[in-house]
Amino acid sequence: MSKKPYPQTGLSVDVGCSSSSGPMVEWSTSNIHDYRPSRSGTKYNFEPCHEVGKKTTSRPKFVKQDFLKNNSGQRGPVPKTWITGTINGIIDAKNILFVKPTNPPGLPRDYTQKDVMIPFRYFPEFVLSMRKGDLVAFRLGNKEKEKPMGIKAHVIQYCGQRTVDSVIEYLCQFSESLQEEPRKVLVEVLSPTHCAMWYFLCNINVLCTDVFRNILIAMTTLIQFSHDSDLRDPAKETTEIFMKGKLLAKFSKQPNVKDFTEEVISFCKQLAGFMPSYLYKIMPLIEICICHSKKDPTDQVKLLLEFIKFFSRGGAIEEKLFKSLLPSKKELVGQLMEKSTDLNSVNDETPYHSYNEYEETYFKLLRAECFSSIQQGILNLRKKELNDLDMNCFQSIRLVGIGMSGKRPSFGISFKPAKPVRDWRKSTQLMYGNLVCLSPRQNFSDPIWGVVSNRDENLLNEKS
Repeated sequence: MSKKPYPQTGLSVDVGCSSSSGPMVEWSTSNIHDYRPSRSGTKYNFEPCHEVGKKTTSRPKFVKQDFLKNNSGQRGPVPKTWITGTINGIIDAKNILFVKPTNPPGLPRDYTQKDVMIPFRYFPEFVLSMRKGDLVAFRLGNKEKEKPMGIKAHVIQYCGQRTVDSVIEYLCQFSESLQEEPRKVLVEVLSPTHCAMWYFLCNINVLCTDVFRNILIAMTTLIQFSHDSDLRDPAKETTEIFMKGKLLAKFSKQPNVKDFTEEVISFCKQLAGFMPSYLYKIMPLIEICICHSKKDPTDQVKLLLEFIKFFSRGGAIEEKLFKSLLPSKKELVGQLMEKSTDLNSVNDETPYHSYNEYEETYFKLLRAECFSSIQQGILNLRKKELNDLDMNCFQSIRLVGIGMSGKRPSFGISFKPAKPVRDWRKSTQLMYGNLVCLSPRQNFSDPIWGVVSNRDENLLNEKS
């Protein structure tokens, strides 16, 4: 169980809430023969949102001439028979560079022992440009052994000096090229030999908002064009490098960013369908965006609902199976499940034709038994004929906080019970593990499902 509910309300709900004044209904698990939803996602603590809203110091001064460093310490792969070396010099006017071999320390005996010349055209086109000091891998040509030349090469570790401006320029060009020639660009930048570039970009040592914003844009565009292609797996590996990178971790700990809410939303949208299990990694950024929108409550409400939708889409396999049990929008406000023509009675006289038939029969019957009462309760609520004894109903639902602990979000909510509660310590309403359904539109045509992750009886009694 969560150790701390939201401090202002005493109640936190996992994945499912409403920031509008719409109603919320609760369905106690005791009403359905101890049927309980999976607890796999209800054991995480709720982190109070007010900690994120602490005023931070002014933004650190940043000189754009400062050089970026590679903090990843990781290198890209080196094909067999290839030679590694350090770029010793670059002649931009002639589009060539020179590499000093380091592994093996020298060239084969029949070659002149000198730096190897490699024309720019033998490096990939769409990756980050080379700098003096970068570590590269190359294949040696057989012609003119007196003037050794590499005929194919790529950077395996970005160690050279680069400015912020040069990185931003590359990221902008990358996003533009990806829009024009997505297939060609993706095949190149998602190759395992170019993971060194992503190690560098996602682990740079400077807290620059412009760099981070452009990396977000680049990753969003990359996921967008890789979503339904054969490049999906390498795109996931690249996304994982970003999610585990030090740059994201730094921005998560120091909320000194502004005006990149749209980029975060776009990235969340792509990530929710691509790698939903990693949504929790950007929860600190979500909190930052919400804190910056607090000046306008309307914008904050829209943002929170948007992020809730992302979390509702993603999750582990168990969560997806759990969601398949829940009534759909049409089922919730439509015909009662117990009156559905799809229900078959239990076969007591003859054996079932198959295991699937047996399983389907019992699944539909149990599901109908499980949710018919909440269907009937919502139907009565919409007709304003609800009996307080049939279903717990709560009004004036407000989303007052969002937090993260573990890999699952929790939402602090304030509410007003339809019937007063004298002592929450003795009440069976909103108990830990109870399933709740919220409706921003107040008619349950837009249900958001959640599970009570914690409640503070003392605080709730104070608010009563």
